[in-house]
Amino acid sequence: MPRCLLIDLDGTLVDSEIANCRAFLDLLPDLPLTLPQLIASYRGVQLDRIIEDLTQRHGVAPDADFVPRYRAHVAGLFERELAAFPGVAEALDRIDLPICVASSAPRDKIATALQITGLAGFFGDRLYSAYDVRAWKPDPAVFLAAATGMGVTPDQCLVIEDSAVGLAAARAARMPVLHFTPHEDGDQDAQAEGRFTHWQQLPDLLAAAPWGVAIRG
Repeated sequence: MPRCLLIDLDGTLVDSEIANCRAFLDLLPDLPLTLPQLIASYRGVQLDRIIEDLTQRHGVAPDADFVPRYRAHVAGLFERELAAFPGVAEALDRIDLPICVASSAPRDKIATALQITGLAGFFGDRLYSAYDVRAWKPDPAVFLAAATGMGVTPDQCLVIEDSAVGLAAARAARMPVLHFTPHEDGDQDAQAEGRFTHWQQLPDLLAAAPWGVAIRG
């Protein structure tokens, strides 16, 4: 039975990928990609890597202050429209297991997203950012740091992820992973130990074999 649940933020707890990608279209109007194409190509990918890839593939030339402008623009979109996926709070309330966030996002973005969506109370200060370890998914460092911070070993963790890079990071950390696929364009990972499409399904999935997690209510 797992002793700790490590949960990704963007696209897993909160439905943020649309805002994250729409900000590129708002700030780079000459970008020859649609919103669905951006989401499919860059779900879970670290910001600097996205900018580098867009520059190489599509010849965009973000100015020197693009990153802070992008962060500010996303923050404004979050304030207006960010929401948790349906059923997240109810599912977390039923799971009798220590939980934390392990994300490639900056710590302040994690905290803001949880506050806006009403999920902050479930996690407290148990927020682990790739920016703290200076290594981004698919590197497993943020998951390994989260395990250390939570006082468990990698084999005692269970990861919840939505993106290909996150799933790869979990496997590199030698942690079992459940694949959350809320959208039709989501990657289907045959190597994940389980899959769910709605958060309402998670408590029953965790209660069943092989996990055997205690569920409240």
